[in-house]
Amino acid sequence: MQNIEATLNQSGRFAETTSPRFNPITTGQVIENLEGLGWVPFSSKVVKTRNLERRPYAKHLVCLKQKDEQAGQVGEYLPRLNLRNANDGTASFEVFAGFYRLICSNGLAIGTTYATAKIRHSLSLDKLGDAVAHAVASTEEQLKKGDAVIKEWQRITLTTHQRENLAGFAVGLRWQNLFSDSMREKVGQTMENPNNFLASEYRERVESVLRVRRSEDNSSSLWHTFNAIQENVIQGGFNIYSPRNFRGGVAVRPVLSRRLGNIAESVRINRALWDGAEKIANGETLPTLALTS
Repeated sequence: MQNIEATLNQSGRFAETTSPRFNPITTGQVIENLEGLGWVPFSSKVVKTRNLERRPYAKHLVCLKQKDEQAGQVGEYLPRLNLRNANDGTASFEVFAGFYRLICSNGLAIGTTYATAKIRHSLSLDKLGDAVAHAVASTEEQLKKGDAVIKEWQRITLTTHQRENLAGFAVGLRWQNLFSDSMREKVGQTMENPNNFLASEYRERVESVLRVRRSEDNSSSLWHTFNAIQENVIQGGFNIYSPRNFRGGVAVRPVLSRRLGNIAESVRINRALWDGAEKIANGETLPTLALTS
């Protein structure tokens, strides 16, 4: 986790990737407005870049909580407001809703079917306050909708097929490249039947992301299944077999799945998984990877 002050005070613009019209509003300036509306930052994450000149302007994500946390608490989860920004032109100011579950360290980002409020970098400072207020009002409305959805998910009991369908969808979101045709060809360099390996590994990962880490998630409800899958996909920490490139070919070796640290990928997967869970709630079947052994 990066120092939050360094993130909030990111200033200027990266000239190589932005135009003179780019107004380098700092995240700190937006945060000041958000604090006036009852939201305060408590964590941040910054994209790691090898380009030293680009580092002061890199994409970052700040998570904010309500000043009065107890007033916003609903059961086992708390509302969150997420702010994403970059002064290198790779991201606009984006504000979107999420939840923080008290029994785990994962933030749950609400899906792409919910509106994301954006604050343009070309905005003048005298209009910033109104833009932030509009973004907060919109996001708080999304939080109300998300709260109702969570209560509904808690009442829905999934079948084994539905749980495996959501898990398979999640595996595809996180590890789709592993099961691609190009990877199948590479794996075929070292084993006679790569289809058998990939199909077996897919089933293993589906089982792994369904595993319950804590007793509170030992339920077949959509809410608890979603939480177990989301945490496993984001946090990793279970054994997988993964192809590794080496000079002259590919070796398939056992490794420990890593925690997902990429900001863009984490947000993408979180929101897509939420969307998938909503479709499950509506009785739909999610697309999963077509693998046969």
